[in-house]
Amino acid sequence: MHDIIPTRHNRLKTIVRDQSVAGQKKPTPGTIYRGDNLHIMRTMASESFDLVYIDPPFFTKRNYKNIFGDKESVLGHENIIVDGFRDTKDFFEAQVSGGSKGIMAYLTWMRARLEEVHRLLKPEASLFLHLDYHAVHYMKVILDDIFGYTNLRSEVIWKRTVGGSNASKKQFGVTTDTILFYSKSKKNWTFNMQYVPYKESYIKSHYTKKTEDGRRYRLDNLTSPEPNPNTMYKYKGFEPPKSGWRWTLEKMKEMDKKGYVHFPDSNKKRLRQIRYLDEQRGNPISNLWDDIPPVNSQAKEDTGWPTQKPLALLERIIKAGTNEGDTVFDCFAGCGTAMHASYNLNRKWVGIDISPTAMKVNKKRLEELGDKVNIVDEDDMDLQDRVLAG
Repeated sequence: MHDIIPTRHNRLKTIVRDQSVAGQKKPTPGTIYRGDNLHIMRTMASESFDLVYIDPPFFTKRNYKNIFGDKESVLGHENIIVDGFRDTKDFFEAQVSGGSKGIMAYLTWMRARLEEVHRLLKPEASLFLHLDYHAVHYMKVILDDIFGYTNLRSEVIWKRTVGGSNASKKQFGVTTDTILFYSKSKKNWTFNMQYVPYKESYIKSHYTKKTEDGRRYRLDNLTSPEPNPNTMYKYKGFEPPKSGWRWTLEKMKEMDKKGYVHFPDSNKKRLRQIRYLDEQRGNPISNLWDDIPPVNSQAKEDTGWPTQKPLALLERIIKAGTNEGDTVFDCFAGCGTAMHASYNLNRKWVGIDISPTAMKVNKKRLEELGDKVNIVDEDDMDLQDRVLAG
């Protein structure tokens, strides 16, 4: 494995040394930087962001020239190519001369950026890395090394389409992407559980009762899941279950007063908890996301960007991993969906992309929302301290 995956202890030669630019500063929210994200991230102060989402170019052995025709666009430079993957400047050219090709070059290129991402995350922050099947397993090994094996919180599978782009008689069609969710901390990280509404069939089969004013409800168990001597009390003539009630006496009185205790017609039956439908948040979301369709050409949010992700997908991630007022960072900003979602959810944002077209698309998209956008070009930044290895 060490011959395949670049780790801290087994590095390929990279073109940028492990050093930071002098005078690092907190990035200004509402700013999109145009340039090489590795160089720009090295100008940023550590622990600047509450969440990082990245949707980098996938390793699919296709040329990543942007369809908009930018000369400087996403991995779009001519004449520098390794197994179909084009570099923005001269990284892969250096890798070829060093004997590295293909997936190894891609992983080394990505690793340098992920190490900077880790440095830029606040202690309770998280990374959501969006990939397809070509490189996700290799990237997980790299992230285990950077973040720690136990800091993988979820491997989310997003069903993005139906049928599969490469369906044939000799393989299954691919309909999913993978989103790896890592926390920086081993103990404390921001996470807000997300929910999906109950299906109508579930409501009809479970919430079968109604109050006089029409509120739907169901009856639930009030038995303690484990024996509890502190809840072994008789309540209004009803004997406790063998393991005791779920609530203490004080809690029982409180819930009874609020109308959440159902009393049966005989004290030989059990008390039950009343759960009202209009107070439920729905089903907790699992790691299989099959309820968010891809962006189609007729969608209002469509920008024409070839790899655009749905706004609903980013809103789910950002709501899960941040709170209002937090700062979201996307160093492969593309058409700006992460920034758009952050604005909608009252989060601050910072982005980076190498494409001049991305700057135009982001600025137009965000300003139409009423947001303010500051564009900073790498050529105008103070990067004199950047050192490249020969």
